[in-house]
Amino acid sequence: MRDLLSFVVAVGLLTAVICLLLLQRPMSWLPISPPFVPEGTLLPTIEWKEYKNTRYGFTLKNPQDGLHRIITDEQYQITDDPSAVGMLVELEPSSNPNKLGISGGSLPPCALPDPRLAGLTFEKQVEQIPIFPDTARRSKVIPVTAGERSGYGLVVRSGYVQCGGSHIYIDEVQLAENEIVYLFFKTSDGYVSIDYPRDSQMAQTIVSTFKFVADSE
Repeated sequence: MRDLLSFVVAVGLLTAVICLLLLQRPMSWLPISPPFVPEGTLLPTIEWKEYKNTRYGFTLKNPQDGLHRIITDEQYQITDDPSAVGMLVELEPSSNPNKLGISGGSLPPCALPDPRLAGLTFEKQVEQIPIFPDTARRSKVIPVTAGERSGYGLVVRSGYVQCGGSHIYIDEVQLAENEIVYLFFKTSDGYVSIDYPRDSQMAQTIVSTFKFVADSE
């Protein structure tokens, strides 16, 4: 009888510990609607201008009207440099962040330090990208397309990924429940990523014009 009582008590304590751990589990596992490209109502683009980047081999359209410009060098100066390493496209001032970021690099994406990730598929590498802060949540990684190019995307809520450039323009005070979309596309020598606030109509429209030149030749 004593052994049975000890077993019951042990099971009860173990159950309590498991419940406590589940309650303290980070919020990142909660379901968030994954991205669609594009989603929502788009703006007319008939008067928008095309920007072509020869380093990564893509084109996109944006207003380039003095308010919504492309910032393309490391000093965040306004330029039309076609071989820029990173790009920031200005969005609505009310957006958080108020920039759409484009960048590229070698695999695995976002300069993840663990060499074991190099052996994973591109999808699994994207799944392992860390988000900040610890209380941030993320959606599942799902297949997305830009033009004819297939890639993978996710949404981060109340947080961000520290690559892509636009994270330095995030208002962290106003970040609660804000959602940022991250798209990753494999290239011949690495990857290109796009990140933007999900509620930006300007960003959604710009992404709808994004395409890799090689895919349309």
